[in-house]
Amino acid sequence: MHKFRPWVVGLGLLAVVILWVANAFNAFIAAEEEVDTAWEQVENQYQRRADLAIGLVAGVKPYVPKEQGVLDAVTDARAKAVETMVDPAIDSPEQLEAYGSAQAQLGTALDQLIALADDCSELKADEHFQTLRGQLVGIENRIEDACLNFNQLTYKYNRMTRRFPNNIWAKVFGFELKPFYEEKN
Repeated sequence: MHKFRPWVVGLGLLAVVILWVANAFNAFIAAEEEVDTAWEQVENQYQRRADLAIGLVAGVKPYVPKEQGVLDAVTDARAKAVETMVDPAIDSPEQLEAYGSAQAQLGTALDQLIALADDCSELKADEHFQTLRGQLVGIENRIEDACLNFNQLTYKYNRMTRRFPNNIWAKVFGFELKPFYEEKN
């Protein structure tokens, strides 16, 4: 007959707890990586828009030389949007707000440029400009989708971080809530 050994039960319970903690930690890592990857997609789409802005300005410039103020506004807003960066590891709402403001300024300037182009019949006939304009519409849609995906994954991560017992492990491992993103108009 075997003797009851409490240390075996204790060792078994310890193994279960270690596996539970490791699983929780790995779930946080996976969720955080999803959020970071989604943010990279947001930045990627905004960079595409910034790159396209150069082509739009160059395409409009010969047709509306008297509207240099609008062209300068797009160029300046693009420069600010490109230089405003977000470090995903910092998770700073202020950084995201500054980034959103810079992107909104570029969006507004591009809207003014498109409105200016709509008033120019020569630009309406320019195939190259119309192609760029179509690309801008596509990029704006991808930006919207990327921002929505980022915010959905951030919501999922934050919900996981706040729920019991994950909230305990989040504090132990240093996982904090992440801010949501929106363009600031």
